[in-house]
Amino acid sequence: MIIFKRLLKYTKPYTVRFVEGALCMAMVALLTTGTIVLIRTVVDDALISKEQQTLLYVTLCFPLIFLLKGIFSYLQNYLMNYISRSIIRDIRLELFTHLQNLSLDYYHNNSTGRIMSRVTNDTTQLQNSIGQVPVQIVRDGLTLTCLIGTIFYLHWKFALITLVLFPIAAFPVGLLGKKLRQAGRQIQVRMSDLFMYLQEGITGNIITKLFCKEKEEIERFAKENNAYYADTMRWVRADVLGAPIMEFLGSFAAAFLLWYGGRDVIQGAWTAGSFFSFLGASLSAYKPVKDFTSLNSQIQQGVACAERIFELLDEKPALIEKSNAIILAPFTHDIQYKNVHFSYTTGP
Repeated sequence: MIIFKRLLKYTKPYTVRFVEGALCMAMVALLTTGTIVLIRTVVDDALISKEQQTLLYVTLCFPLIFLLKGIFSYLQNYLMNYISRSIIRDIRLELFTHLQNLSLDYYHNNSTGRIMSRVTNDTTQLQNSIGQVPVQIVRDGLTLTCLIGTIFYLHWKFALITLVLFPIAAFPVGLLGKKLRQAGRQIQVRMSDLFMYLQEGITGNIITKLFCKEKEEIERFAKENNAYYADTMRWVRADVLGAPIMEFLGSFAAAFLLWYGGRDVIQGAWTAGSFFSFLGASLSAYKPVKDFTSLNSQIQQGVACAERIFELLDEKPALIEKSNAIILAPFTHDIQYKNVHFSYTTGP
C-alpha cells in the first residue's frame, strides 16, 4: 500500500488528463454494452417480428457504435500513454538528480550496470504498468459494471447465478498473485546483474584482452544470462497459467447458462432475443474478468520495479553538508590541509 501511495504523488500533476481518459473509458464501456442490447432488438423486434425497417435501423447503428468506440479508444490510449510517459520522465529526472547528490561511497558499493538498470529497465517496466493497469481497472471495471447491470435488467434470477459462478473462475488469480510478485522482483534483480556484467565486460575489455580472459568472461556472462532466462520463464509460467484455468472453469458456467436458459426459452419463460442478449452480455463480462489475470501480473511486476526505484531514492548521502557551513574566501595563494580526517566505511 505504501508503494501505491508514493506512486500516487507523481500522478497529481496529471489529474485532469486522467479524468479525461476515464471519461473516454466510460464511453467505451457504454458503447460495448450498447452492442449487446442491439442483439435483443435484432432478434425480437426485427427477425422474429419480421420488421425490415427495424432491421435497417439496427444495421446502421452497428457501424456508428464501433466508429464512436474507436474514437474514444484512441483518446483513452493516447491520454494514458501521455500520463505514464510523463510520470516516468519525472521519476527518471528525480533519480538522476538524486544520484548526483549521493556520496562517492554509494558508487564504490554499487556497480554502474546495476544503477543503470534501475534508471532504465525498472522505469521502463514501471511505465508499462502505469500505462496499462489504470486502463484495465477503469475501462474493464466500468464495462463489467455496465454488463452486470444489463444482465440484471434482462433476467435477475440468471444474473444472480452468473455472479455466483464467475468468482469461482476468477479464484486462481489470487493464488498466482504472490508468486508473480516474487518472480517479478527476482527478474529485476537478475536484470541488474546482467547490466553489471555487460558494463564490466565492455569497459574492462582492454584488461580482458591483455590477460586473455575472453573465455572466462563469456562463461561468466552466459551463466548470468541463463539465470535471468530461468527466472523469466518462471514468471511466464505463473503468468500464462491463470487464463487457461479461468477459461476451463468458465466453460462450466457458460455451459450451465446455455442449458438452463435455453430450456426456459423453449418453455416460453423469456424471449429468444433476451436470452441471446443475456448470453452475449455474460460472455462479454467474462473477458474483463479474464483480463484481470494479465492485470495482476502487470501490477506485481510494476510494484517490484517501484520498490527497487524507491530503494534508490531512499538512499541517503553518507556526507551531508552542514547548514551553517562556512563559505571559504576566494583562493589567493595556496591551500593547506590541517587536522583533516576522512574515510569510507571500508577503511581509511
